[in-house]
Amino acid sequence: MEIVGGGIQLHVTRAEVLTWITTWMEEFGVEWRECPQTIHDKKAGLITDLKALLKEDRDLRIVILEKPIPKSLVIDSDFFFGSPLPRSYFDVGRQSRKRLEESSFGGFLPLKKYVKKRTKSGVRLTSDGSFYKSHRYSEGAQQLWESGTKIIDLVGQELDLIAEPKKS
Repeated sequence: MEIVGGGIQLHVTRAEVLTWITTWMEEFGVEWRECPQTIHDKKAGLITDLKALLKEDRDLRIVILEKPIPKSLVIDSDFFFGSPLPRSYFDVGRQSRKRLEESSFGGFLPLKKYVKKRTKSGVRLTSDGSFYKSHRYSEGAQQLWESGTKIIDLVGQELDLIAEPKKS
């Protein structure tokens, strides 16, 4: 798979992340790993372990590997950062009933296309009305926002999810 530069800033629910990665495993034959490597006691790449991981209340970095690698080769997080292996990443923001934090994704072109196809573009900063067309959000994020969940960017500011800039 071709790797393309530039990450996608987005808001997505953890349930959607699980669905997307599960689909990628089936359609593209990729494997996921957590980074930094903390899954020595888990079976890397299993959906049940990913589901459990996404239930944890913390920021996550999930690495998507184009080709499965033996778990014994992955000694520490330096493996992911210094390795020439083709890989994508999914930095997954925290999620609670009251707030959904920003995530980001980057890497393989077919996976980036998948993410873009399943998200809308356009958010507005609640504090000053600034519009950011390149920021994306999923249907699940929109449903949370419409039900009153705060959508928070990387620096802690609240966003409104809109597909078009505010008309003056």
